Amino acid sequence: MNALSLQRQEIVSESLSDIRNVINTLGVSVPALERVKEILLSLASQEHLFSEADCPSAR
Repeated sequence: MNALSLQRQEIVSESLSDIRNVINTLGVSVPALERVKEILLSLASQEHLFSEADCPSAR
């Protein structure tokens, strides 16, 4: 695994942990889902982690 793959794995794991914590704390609710959306958008905005070579789009 290269450095970028390790960084991606770490950040995705952290994001999933954050999402689990939100759901465990707030339950499945509108505020919880809004926070989950923020976490996922933040993750997706890190384009350097998801290059076309590493994560090809469906065609």
